Amino acid sequence: MTLLETLKKEKFYAQGVSSVPLYLMACARSGFLMEKELGYGYRFFCHIYNQGYGEILYPVSELDRLWAIIKPKILGEADYLHGIKAKYEKGLVQGESLFNQMQSMNLQLLSDQELFGTFKQCLEAQTATVGLAHAIEPVGFGLDEELKQKLDETIKDKKVINAAYANLTKPSQQSFLSKEQDELEVLLDLQGMELEQAVEDHLNKYYWLLCNYAGLRKITKEHLVERLGVIRPSHKQEIKSEEALFADGLDKEIKNIVKLIDFVTIWQDERKAHILKAIYHLGCVVEELSRRSDMPAELINYLEPTEVLSLNSLEQLQKMSAKLAQRVNGVFFLQLPEGPDCAVGDGYQTALRIYNQVNGGGSSKPASSAIYGAVANTGTAVGPVIICTDLASIDRVKEGNILVASMTRPEYMSAIKKAAAIVTDEGGITCHAAIVARELGIPCVIGTKVATKVFKDGDMVEVKADHGLIRRIN
Repeated sequence: MTLLETLKKEKFYAQGVSSVPLYLMACARSGFLMEKELGYGYRFFCHIYNQGYGEILYPVSELDRLWAIIKPKILGEADYLHGIKAKYEKGLVQGESLFNQMQSMNLQLLSDQELFGTFKQCLEAQTATVGLAHAIEPVGFGLDEELKQKLDETIKDKKVINAAYANLTKPSQQSFLSKEQDELEVLLDLQGMELEQAVEDHLNKYYWLLCNYAGLRKITKEHLVERLGVIRPSHKQEIKSEEALFADGLDKEIKNIVKLIDFVTIWQDERKAHILKAIYHLGCVVEELSRRSDMPAELINYLEPTEVLSLNSLEQLQKMSAKLAQRVNGVFFLQLPEGPDCAVGDGYQTALRIYNQVNGGGSSKPASSAIYGAVANTGTAVGPVIICTDLASIDRVKEGNILVASMTRPEYMSAIKKAAAIVTDEGGITCHAAIVARELGIPCVIGTKVATKVFKDGDMVEVKADHGLIRRIN
């Protein structure tokens, strides 16, 4: 199987975020390792990266194939997913032990050999943070479709289906971002040395919070103090009891689907926290390798996992400098268990053109100014659009803006709390945007496919999330 052959015949579900190959491909690699534990796993992924922005492309055929395998197991064994999660958590132990050691480790004191050994250990730990939890993607999309179908069959009044869907899929537990916000708000009542110590404790607990798939971002006391200066109370929606959720007499089958969605949603949020911690430590090693090799960390971040595992010296790394520099300006990967097929330069442009032709991407803007997506949380909002693709665009979001992105990630949280509504190109019911929107009570429409192409910064739009509608207004 080659990259171009794959792109010509496959449809993909794209997750686009600020990202580089080292971190995102290490996580994707877990999809191959599932086979040993579960008897099934992913066969391939594709990736696009350019100047710190990337997309992991899930083959729709793979998501469908895996859901067809997992669905009867879920239906036949009530605790099937719980069993997978227990195995997943065992797989985290070695990495957590490594990270605890690294908290008191001075990487500058390691020999080159020891540093490369730690680099490989951190990569393996990064892969383990997704691990068997890579089953979440096909399960999340499968359950999402199951719930929509059952609601359509059960609820006669079609006008209330979207509201019921949003209500039933609210998470039953706080996300780690919401918990961190609550803990930070407590500090508002402290002063002097007590505040100083509380800030230090918070920093030690959430040192990884600002990291993302683009690499290491260290949180500082100054950052926390700045947040304390502008923090405002959360406006979380009250979580409904199970009795209230099913007061309208929805059947047992729907109830079971909702419980599974809730379980997967919470698991995905926990997985994200583990991923960010691993990125922090892997990023610290990259930082030290950059210092020793006199290579920018930006270049080292364009390594892919099989290359990391084959590296043993600074000389080997330095010889890759020109190859990595090419990737920064655009690289397309077909990621396979045995290693990737990679395209840069003209090959990258060819791969990108084929991908856009088959999957309807590209830079052309659809003519319609009204688009539809899936309801993640109900409500209506009107405001100017801000298209978010990177950290700089996130900083442009002001109170009352409509945040439009390919997908949202934890680093978008400061912007989300200012936004009047969220609109995304991609995402399923367990995606980050859906979770935080339901948690914070923000209107949200996901899976529009084209929102970032239809709208531009400053466009005044109305988001009618109850109907999954976003339209440009005068």
